[in-house]
Amino acid sequence: MSNIQLKKEQAHVIFSVTFGNILEWFDIYSYAYLAPIIAKTFFNFDSALSNLVSAFVIFGSGFITRPFGAVILVELGIY
Repeated sequence: MSNIQLKKEQAHVIFSVTFGNILEWFDIYSYAYLAPIIAKTFFNFDSALSNLVSAFVIFGSGFITRPFGAVILVELGIY
């Protein structure tokens, strides 16, 4: 087994990516846990299921639009 030495910059990048990924998953789990409360608070359909589906549709729209926003920011040279 070879002994691999990481440079300080490489270790910093690995730590940053790992922390960002953990933060992203925390966000997902938090929203999923609070989705029934969000659905009841912000949506006023007759069915509780419709409220819950609406809450998840709003959350899912962020995942759909995120790649498009990244492409636009890269093209503008902002990111």
